[in-house]
Amino acid sequence: MLADFIEQNVQTILDDWRQFADRLALSDRHLSAAELENSARDMLSSIVDDMRHDQSEQRRADKSHGDVPDNAPQITRSARLHAQSRFAQGFTIDHVVVEYRALRASVTHHWLRSVAVSHDHGVTDLVRFNESMDQP
Repeated sequence: MLADFIEQNVQTILDDWRQFADRLALSDRHLSAAELENSARDMLSSIVDDMRHDQSEQRRADKSHGDVPDNAPQITRSARLHAQSRFAQGFTIDHVVVEYRALRASVTHHWLRSVAVSHDHGVTDLVRFNESMDQP
């Protein structure tokens, strides 16, 4: 299960994410590793928790369209806090998007390397779709 993988490999994912995010667009900020990681660990923990809770197909569809209830799930609160912190540090929306993209890419790449996944067109196409969607 991907949630278990994230939980068991969180430091490796965060190390990779920090390097990737710093290389792409954040190097001009000269933040320490701790500053770069400040809330990413919380976001991953919230994502794992969200993935482990049963959700109806309708709820999943609603989430994919950005519809969140007034009592937003923890992942929404974590992501908002992360963005607010970055904006206070002088980051732009582009910087924050790059961070989220790098975190997703780090999880995806590490997970695909760790599981016996057939690299048929379905998986490869999914990865390529995500990469294409994430282009700046």
